[in-house]
Amino acid sequence: MKTKSIVVVACCILFNSISFSGWEPTNTYTTWSIEALCWDGEYLYASTWRSVCVSSNLGARWEQANNGLGTSPRVDAFLNVQTGSGSLVLCAKSGDGVYRTTNHGTTWNPSGSGLPAGVAPGSFIQFGTKILAAFSNDIYRTTDFGISWSDATSDPDVTDIYSICVSGSTIFASQGLNSIIKSMDEGTTWDAVILPRTDQYFVTSIASNGANVYVPTHGYYLNSDRFFRSSDGGASWTEGSAGFGLSWGLWPGRSGNAGRSGHGG
Repeated sequence: MKTKSIVVVACCILFNSISFSGWEPTNTYTTWSIEALCWDGEYLYASTWRSVCVSSNLGARWEQANNGLGTSPRVDAFLNVQTGSGSLVLCAKSGDGVYRTTNHGTTWNPSGSGLPAGVAPGSFIQFGTKILAAFSNDIYRTTDFGISWSDATSDPDVTDIYSICVSGSTIFASQGLNSIIKSMDEGTTWDAVILPRTDQYFVTSIASNGANVYVPTHGYYLNSDRFFRSSDGGASWTEGSAGFGLSWGLWPGRSGNAGRSGHGG
């Protein structure tokens, strides 16, 4: 199950250009929780445990959009792809692979040529005309908007990947316990990133907005949760809030800690 912190950080960055005057109930097809969200400039995409739904009016009404994904798909991640012309969205279907739509979810088609079979990435990023898909222990790259993929790295540091983001020319990946890595060569090689803390922690989500990279950490055992920000490519970090949260248990997924985000591999 994806952590709530991932949803909060992603929503704040994803929808910063959308203005809402207030919150209102919307129609729904299920009581399952939302696994992933996406905005392509015209349509909202939401993945529940058993369906993909699309809204053309900022969430006032939703329609199911499963054509091509099967009868009860679970999607772990979306990516709105900037192609320069038209609309293209990729999705990672849990236990299956990558699909894409060019018609706002009316139909989905497989987009996994070159990817490992039977698994899906946990997250995507785009930088220029290249897209990276992060699996648990590998990174794949496409230069044709998801038509074909190739293995981007053989770096042994690429293990236990939870999520990735890009800031300028630097790609960051969170690795769970005490670990963040970054790449400055489009995902080919990776180096460790050191946060300014000495206690043990989990990093299961990471996000960026321009030059800023945001990292919420979840304290391991009885250590405190914290929130960090870097504006210089991960060379230095500042703590955003000393009262970000408290840890209440040994394992991720307990109150005050984050469970592992969805990923394939």
